[in-house]
Amino acid sequence: MAIEGIYLARPAGYPAPFLHAVVELPRLGLSNEVDFLLDTGADNTVLNPFDIFNLNLDRTRLHPPDARSRGIGGQLDYHTEPANLHFLDGQTIITWHCENLRICADIADPDLARLTESIPSLLGRNFLNLCLTLADPLHNQFSLEPYQTTAQGPGSAVIS
Repeated sequence: MAIEGIYLARPAGYPAPFLHAVVELPRLGLSNEVDFLLDTGADNTVLNPFDIFNLNLDRTRLHPPDARSRGIGGQLDYHTEPANLHFLDGQTIITWHCENLRICADIADPDLARLTESIPSLLGRNFLNLCLTLADPLHNQFSLEPYQTTAQGPGSAVIS
């Protein structure tokens, strides 16, 4: 089973690998489609402000920030929330349950003015390290093949 992605043009620089998923936040009863940038430099998967707004997330329902990240743009505090990411592999849905990894989707604080919709959500190494990655930028293709999945019924699998 391979999860297929594509390279998308970026405002500045070279095309970058993106993967389409449905993000589900079970505790909050929310879900929406998100295009994730594959980021081998990010430890964790991060849901950034543009995608948070599309989820219609009520920030008052979040627990206080409990994670901090430092990167090239500085330091940010994050709320963490258990999440499921659903990827389509042909006719099969592959689901990644973050709580099994003890690393959940990090939700960036949407009030930070320096973050705009041009900053994508990131699929970090807490997911990428579970997959074999095949990249072919010349042909605008890449795929992720999970090392281990368990069947969950017709048309679905879970990365374990």
